[in-house]
Amino acid sequence: MRVRLLPIFLLIIALCAVPAAAQEPLNPDAPAEAGSLTLTPGFQPDPYRIPTIIIGGGDVDANSRQLGTDCVGFITTTPDFRLLMTAPQALLRFIFIADTITADATLVVRAPDGRFLCNNNAFGLLNPMVDVTDAPAGDYAIWIGAFTPNTPMFGALYFTSRDSVIPGSTGLLMPVETTMPTLDPAIALTPTRSPGTFLDPALPPVHGDTTLTTGFLPDPFWTLVIGGGFLPVPALDGEAPEFSACAGFVESAPDFTAHWSAQSTRMRIHFIPASVGGVEPDTALIVRGPDGRFSCNRDFAPGFTRPSVEFISPIPGDYVIWVANEDVPGAAAPGLLYFTELTTTPDTLVQAATQAIPMINGPSPDAVGRAVIFDASAIDPMAVPIDEFAAPAGTIDLEALNPDARGPRGLLCEGFVSATPTISVTLPLAFPYLRVFFIAEDPQIDPVLVVRMPDGQWYCGDDVQQNLNPQVDIVGNAATGLASVWVGTYDGSTPARGTLYLTRGQANVNDPLQAANLTGLAAFDPGAFPTATRDPMVVVMPTTPPVFNNALPTPAGNQGFAAAVLEPYAATNYGETALVSAVAPHTLQAIAGGDVDATVLGGECVGFISAQPDYRLIWSGSFNTLRIFFTGDGDATLVVLDPNGTMHCNDDSFTTQSPTVDIAAAPPGVYNIWIGSYAPGGAITGTLRITEDLNRNPLNP
Repeated sequence: MRVRLLPIFLLIIALCAVPAAAQEPLNPDAPAEAGSLTLTPGFQPDPYRIPTIIIGGGDVDANSRQLGTDCVGFITTTPDFRLLMTAPQALLRFIFIADTITADATLVVRAPDGRFLCNNNAFGLLNPMVDVTDAPAGDYAIWIGAFTPNTPMFGALYFTSRDSVIPGSTGLLMPVETTMPTLDPAIALTPTRSPGTFLDPALPPVHGDTTLTTGFLPDPFWTLVIGGGFLPVPALDGEAPEFSACAGFVESAPDFTAHWSAQSTRMRIHFIPASVGGVEPDTALIVRGPDGRFSCNRDFAPGFTRPSVEFISPIPGDYVIWVANEDVPGAAAPGLLYFTELTTTPDTLVQAATQAIPMINGPSPDAVGRAVIFDASAIDPMAVPIDEFAAPAGTIDLEALNPDARGPRGLLCEGFVSATPTISVTLPLAFPYLRVFFIAEDPQIDPVLVVRMPDGQWYCGDDVQQNLNPQVDIVGNAATGLASVWVGTYDGSTPARGTLYLTRGQANVNDPLQAANLTGLAAFDPGAFPTATRDPMVVVMPTTPPVFNNALPTPAGNQGFAAAVLEPYAATNYGETALVSAVAPHTLQAIAGGDVDATVLGGECVGFISAQPDYRLIWSGSFNTLRIFFTGDGDATLVVLDPNGTMHCNDDSFTTQSPTVDIAAAPPGVYNIWIGSYAPGGAITGTLRITEDLNRNPLNP
């Protein structure tokens, strides 16, 4: 799609460069940034969601404009969206749902009669809502604001005429599908159907497949894909090609297939192109779901050219994916394909690659192991047998020597290795990315990996994809020279016998022999992918959002809670989910533990937890009892902060060392969950379950 707005970094620079905008008058009649829509009373569906992500924010302080009650936040002078109502109606409600639960958005609406109507938080949530009663016909100019100037606010805009629809309503707390399921795009729009235009989901995917289930780790999961081809993807049935979400050039065979099992509230698929010749190709996503319907996307939001497709409550089955080059037939469309259950966008992804660490203490960087050369002529994947002499039982405790090497899901470097590398790999070429993984001969052994690249950056890996075997994904490090690889074990009691693999392709711990498809790889720029050390775009809130100020427990009732102890508004360790029902338990694989002593919270709160929540539940179900429990390989504890600000804690339950929290008549809203270990320094691997079925418990999960 060739009509583009400013990309996000240019947008922010432009906003920052014009401080005088704060003095400019609002221009409600200017063209809206994200477009406009005409609705007639009785519109369907109701609620109606704008089928594109809205991006608000700006540098104009709405509070200083004296627009009216509750008009706050930073906006732009021109509207973000415009609604034209063709006739009056009794109630017109505007709702904005931010794409992350901690984002505090505001809403400003200029009605046709010139009134400004505003809102900050509605129904105890950070999402704003504006009601226009006896809504007149005409233009409604809409602005989305943020509490931090020049900060983009991503989210979904809804219109409804129903008083029962609120920000916490079913289907609104989580973003709904951003791409319309369409007729099969493989069918040409002309009466004559050419076989060359058909997408064939039955063909083997060119770049392999993977199996994903609820709570998969790491999240996001990513893989290399080189899309593009000579066959045009027909436009969405009935639409002009330039406006269709289905577009570009592909081959008949799909690029990748994800086999999805279990239940989840969402699955998002992003594609981030790699630069070729210094230019990021314009790409599109075409996804065939298990029900046979196609969903397509070219730009995930106005002005953002990277594609993204979302499935709400994805049904089990195969999600077959093609990556298209939008503009040039036969040109490669290389890049990284991401799968996530989190509320990320292609431009706000938390890095999926293994995080680079400047220094790891313990292993000797100057020692040399078994010599291996991995170059363009090497078999890919390259398999290197490892015996007990190459990887003996290690004596170097990585966790003890590197206590600060922490990532979002616990310690990055843990386990035991030897001082001398298992292998020393000569890398004569600059690779845009490199994957190193190890498969143990004994499935009961829990191995670990440490990699030091030629530029001195260190990478550590442990379990991946519900598998004890470790994997290290190195993205954006194009250093050449001698790399060192250590294979160790989690407990250090046994040697690590097995096979070490190196690949530039899609082979992984679950499919180690998948041949690398490197077609188009030579076209990559050495720095084609973002480096694994770059910081993702994070919106930092300078103060606690008002909803959390109200929700935090007070010292009353032996709950000596201080905001400095826990950070309920911070990003979570394992993401979040939105549920309307939990009769079938919602599950999450997690590691319990942290360095905050929960006894300071008072009451029954014990154990050691992290400052930030491990998980966040957005509940919009009925007022039944909600049971939250954790089962693992040690003595765990639970802390749950409910939407009313009440803290619930538990240690042992049902004659086990597994904690259970029951919340009677569970109100809708945000539940922050911490999973702790009873003893300091614990790291308990296990499963968190959320359910309304009270027959489920640690003895009968």
